Amino acid sequence: MIHKYNFYGLIMLMLSFATQSYAVIQWSGSSMTSAADENFIIQGDCVMPYNQDIYIEAYNADVFITLTDDATIQANNLNNDNIRHGIFIQVLYPYTVTIYIPKKLAFKGGAGNPTQPICIYLEGNGNIQWVLEDSPDAQLSFTADDNSGGTELWTRFSTIFPLTSPTTPNVSFEITRAGQIHFGKRSKWGYQVFSNYNLNTQTNLEHHNPYRINFGNDAKYALQIINF
Repeated sequence: MIHKYNFYGLIMLMLSFATQSYAVIQWSGSSMTSAADENFIIQGDCVMPYNQDIYIEAYNADVFITLTDDATIQANNLNNDNIRHGIFIQVLYPYTVTIYIPKKLAFKGGAGNPTQPICIYLEGNGNIQWVLEDSPDAQLSFTADDNSGGTELWTRFSTIFPLTSPTTPNVSFEITRAGQIHFGKRSKWGYQVFSNYNLNTQTNLEHHNPYRINFGNDAKYALQIINF
């Protein structure tokens, strides 16, 4: 299991990949970039670029994402409120995107702008797994401050290139302690459907009971149907 590995050993392994034709993309401050088939390290708080989406793609290789310190990823508060820029995690079968969380990772909308959420879109037909280390330091929050926008986590039933029909990724959360995952104010977790096909997807809590995910006041579980 991933959470039984030594965290710093994983970091060294990722860095060793960087010397063998693999890159490690580093996010820090206002430096957030898209990449395909590369690993990511989040180094402290980050703000998304102005009026841009971020793409994490696993089309030809597994992708591993982790963080070195507590981190908050926040929407850019200068974005147009009518355009919801977000982080797109796209994965093709048989590959897996693993978000390994040994510290506190939070997502929040635009600072001082309650109507500007940060959106996370999960797409494709591969696997996306959120793995929280067995530690009191490991927490995952989709939330908002009193004056910020919230967070929207969407699994999409959609078609991404090179797929020719709508599908969804297999999304799982591996957690070990109650309350390790929290959905806060003005935040949503749910599905977006982009066609008239029947929805065929699943979100699992592997080996654990659902009470370990906490929904705060004003948090929602949602299904959104989007017609072409």
